[in-house]
Amino acid sequence: MWVIPDATGITASYQQQEIDDELLRAGLVTIASGIPGQDAALTLHNSSASLHGARLRPGATVSLPCAPFLHLFVAYGRLTLEGGGELADGDAVRFTDADARGLTANEPSEVLIWEMHAKLGDSAT
Repeated sequence: MWVIPDATGITASYQQQEIDDELLRAGLVTIASGIPGQDAALTLHNSSASLHGARLRPGATVSLPCAPFLHLFVAYGRLTLEGGGELADGDAVRFTDADARGLTANEPSEVLIWEMHAKLGDSAT
């Protein structure tokens, strides 16, 4: 996925990092981020966006980040979204003004979550 940088004139770049071991720990891991103060394996040149991921065992629960905009994608598995019902392979949910809802795995599952603090074309500040 391409994330539009905050500044113009930045040379396109590519990063690669092994993160499988962290994802297997049954928690939400920040994979890529440009948000100040968030540790991530990969750096984005956008101060309002982060990508999180998790591989969850059955019964494991994570809390979704609180953010003005979230996009949740289920890579595989079956999960229950607090206040939203059941999700399965390929499902996606978009949130605005997202609160810290719980997401619980009903079977082995993998999710990707984009956290965004600005609309496309807007600055985070």
